[in-house]
Amino acid sequence: MMSKSDQYVNILIIGTIILYLAIGVIGYKGQKFAYLASIVNIITGGAILLYWSLRQIQITQHIFELREILVLLFEVVVIACGVFYILSSERGGGLKIVQYLFYGIHLIVFVLGLIFMMTFKITRLI
Repeated sequence: MMSKSDQYVNILIIGTIILYLAIGVIGYKGQKFAYLASIVNIITGGAILLYWSLRQIQITQHIFELREILVLLFEVVVIACGVFYILSSERGGGLKIVQYLFYGIHLIVFVLGLIFMMTFKITRLI
């Protein structure tokens, strides 16, 4: 039997995947995929940074691993590129490709996270 917190996390991940897929379809049909992808990239990156910040406040002993720092730096780059794309008057091919790439990376990570949550029994997630 899955714990309540695991069920909530699974529901959140499934909802996020559905949101990503809906934005993909809407953006593709309306020719605004890069713009919508940049918005969802900013929101996702901000949520990850906010979650990490709140968790760090609760921890008494802080140990920062290299992979943790790399993920946080990646999310800062994602947010910066998303903001730059939205504010930029020049929305050329390079900026679009970066937004597509970040969108795809986030979607793949969410799908892999869901597979991980459904496959392995975790005693305590949060």
